[in-house]
Amino acid sequence: MSEAQWERLISLAGIEPEYWDLNGRCHKTSIEVEHQLLVAMGLNISSDAEIANSIRSLSERSWRGRVRATVIAREGASCSVVYRPSHMPADRILAWTIFAENGIQIPGMSTLEDDFHGHDALQVDPEFRSCRFELPALPAGYHWLQIADEDDSRSRLIVFPDRCFLPSQGGRRYWGLSTQLYSVRSERNLGIGDFGDLARLVDWASRHKGDFIALNPLHAQFPRMPELASPYYPSSRIFYNPLYLDVTSVPEFVECSEARRLSETLMQPTSHMRSEEFINYSEVSSAKLNVLQMLFCHFRAHHTHGGDARGENFARFVERGGVSLRKFAIFQTLSEKLRSHAWQCWPPSLRHANDINVEALAPMESERCLFFEYLQWLCDGQLADVARQARDVGMEFGLCRDLAVGVGGGSADQWMDPEAFLNDVSIGAPPDPFNEAGQAWGLIPANPHYLQTDGYSKIIGLMRANMRHAGALRIDHIMGWQRLFVIPQGASPAEGAYIRFPLDEMIAIAAIESTRQKCVLIGEDLGTVPEGLRDKAAAAGILSTRILYFEKYADGFHAPSQFPELAMIAATNHDLATLRGYWDGRDISAKVSVGIIKGKPEEDAARSLRQREKQNLVNALHKEGLLPDAYSAQEIGAAPWSLELKNAVEIFIARSRSILMAVQLDDLADEADQVNLPGTIDQYPNWMRRLGRSLEEIVADPQIARTLALIQSARSGQRADQ
Repeated sequence: MSEAQWERLISLAGIEPEYWDLNGRCHKTSIEVEHQLLVAMGLNISSDAEIANSIRSLSERSWRGRVRATVIAREGASCSVVYRPSHMPADRILAWTIFAENGIQIPGMSTLEDDFHGHDALQVDPEFRSCRFELPALPAGYHWLQIADEDDSRSRLIVFPDRCFLPSQGGRRYWGLSTQLYSVRSERNLGIGDFGDLARLVDWASRHKGDFIALNPLHAQFPRMPELASPYYPSSRIFYNPLYLDVTSVPEFVECSEARRLSETLMQPTSHMRSEEFINYSEVSSAKLNVLQMLFCHFRAHHTHGGDARGENFARFVERGGVSLRKFAIFQTLSEKLRSHAWQCWPPSLRHANDINVEALAPMESERCLFFEYLQWLCDGQLADVARQARDVGMEFGLCRDLAVGVGGGSADQWMDPEAFLNDVSIGAPPDPFNEAGQAWGLIPANPHYLQTDGYSKIIGLMRANMRHAGALRIDHIMGWQRLFVIPQGASPAEGAYIRFPLDEMIAIAAIESTRQKCVLIGEDLGTVPEGLRDKAAAAGILSTRILYFEKYADGFHAPSQFPELAMIAATNHDLATLRGYWDGRDISAKVSVGIIKGKPEEDAARSLRQREKQNLVNALHKEGLLPDAYSAQEIGAAPWSLELKNAVEIFIARSRSILMAVQLDDLADEADQVNLPGTIDQYPNWMRRLGRSLEEIVADPQIARTLALIQSARSGQRADQ
C-alpha cells in the first residue's frame, strides 16, 4: 500500500489528519487511530487488496450510477448536476425526469458540458470523464432525479429555501424561560417535573410576556436503568421519555378510581422525595409506570371497542407511527423481558430489529408493545396540549425543544438501525482550556457515509420528530453537522480525531423542515468551532448560542451592543455555573472536589482569574448604568451575591440586540450549584438536582416577578428603574 493510497482512503472516509485546539496547538491523528476509525466505519483494511476495495466502495457510495446519490439546490435557482458518462452522447443531449415530492413528473433534456472544475475528492476514479448539466429551478422539497434509460441513476434532489424560518421581527427582541423540566419541584408532581408543570410555566411566563419555554431534551431514556438520567444520553432521539407524563391529566386517571387510589398510595413514598435535594429516578420510574400500567389496562377495557373516539384516535396514532414506532415498542418490551437494554448481549437472534425471530416474537408480546405505544401517544398528546396552550396565550414560539448530539450505547435507535451508527467509538471533545483532559461523552455517533446512502431520510425524520409541537429547536453541539470529535474505544480524549459530516446537506434539510414547521433553529456552537461554520449557519438563518461568561475579551466583557443579532443569548446554561455559583466560585470548588482542578496552585490561579472576571463584569454593568458607584470598587470580590447584582446582569443581557434571550429558571430561583459538571460521571450529582424552591413558591415570589418585569422592559427597549 502506498502512502498516497492511504491518504486517499482517509480523505474519502472523512477522517481529518489533524486539528488545531483552542490554544493554537496542532494535533496529528495517529495511524493507529485512523485504523480504528476505519474499522468502526465497517471498512476492511486487512490487506492492500481490501484497502483498494474500501477506496472504491467509499467512492461509489456517494453515487447512484452516473450521478450523485444526493444533489442539493437552492429554491428558485437552476441546479448544476455532475454526470459521468460511460460514453458521450453524439448530440450531448441528456434526457431526464424529475419525480417531484407532490407526485408530478417533470421530463426534460439538458446539454452536457465539460466539467472544468475537475474531479472532486469523492470521484470514483480519475479515468472517468466528468460533465455537468443544468436542471430548471424547482420548489423547495425532496424530489427524485432519474436519468433516462439508466435505472441505477436515481438521485435524491433536495431543494432548499434561502434560509430557515425566522419571525418577522419588526424590531422585536424576544425572551423566555429555560429549564431542566425534570428538576421542577411542585406540590402536585410525582417526584419529577412533568408536562403539567410545563403547562403552569407556560401560563406564568406568558403573563410576564415571555415568548417561549426552552427545555432539556425530552428523548426516551433507558427504562431498565432510570438512573442513566442525562437527557443528553438518550436511548432514542425520535421518541419521548414517559416520566414527563402528568398522570393526573390522563383521561383514564379521571375515569379509573382504582388508579387514583394507587396514585394516592404511591404519593406516600413520593412525598418525601419532593422534599429531597436529588431525584431518585428508580423510585419515580417505578411509581409512575405502575400507575400508567393501570391506566393502560383501563384504556384497553373501555376504549378499544368499535366506535370509541379515544380508541380510534390511538389506532390512528399507531398507524402514523408505522414501522418506527412498532420497532421502538418491541425494543422496550425486549429490554424489559431480558432485563437489559444492552442489546449487544441479547441472544443473537434478537440483536437486530429486522431479524425473523424478532418478527415472530412480536405477536406474542403484542399487549406489552401496545403499552409502550400508549405511553408515546400520551406524551405526544400532552405535549401537543401544552403547545396549543402556548399559542392560545400569545407566546411567539411556545416550546423550544432540544436535540441531543447522539444516542447512548445500547440504544433503541442503534438497535433499530445499526448500519446508521459507527461502532466502538464515542463522541467527545478535545482538550481545551475548560477541560485540559478533553471529554468522552459515551454517545454513539451517526455513520456519515450511511446518511447519503439512506437519502438522508433518517435526518429528515429526526428533524421532524424534534420540531413537533415546537416553535424553536436547539441543536446541541451543532459543530457535529460539519465535523465530530470521536474517540476510539479504549483511547483517551487526547487520542481522538475529527470526522467530517455533510454540513451543506444538513443545513439544506434544516431549512426545509424549519420553514415547513415554522420552527426557529438555534445552534449550540460553544467550544471548538470549525472555521466557517458560524458564517454558514448565520447565512442560513440558524441562530448562534452566546453565553455571557464567554462574551468577553482579555480585559473585559463585551457591551450588549456587541452581541450578534442572530443569536440566543443567556447568562449561563446547564453545563456552567449558575449566576450565584459563578459569583461565589461554587463551580471552582466542585472542580477541585472531583479532581478536574488539581492542586493548590491550579486552584489559586482559577480563583484569582475569577476575581478579575467578576471585577470586569461589575465594570461592564457599571458602564451601562446598572449598578450604583459603590459597586465599582476594586475589591468587589468580597461583596456578597445579591438580588441587585442578579437583576443588573439579566438587564445587561436583555439590552443586547440578539433576537432571543433565555432566562434560566435556576437563576431566578437563586440556585447555587449547576445541573451538570462536564467531565464527570458519578463524581458529581449530574442531572439529579431539584430546584430548591417549589414552582408554587417561585410563581408567587414578588421579587422574581420584579426581575421578569425588568427583563421584559429591557427587551422592549425601555430603560426601567431597578
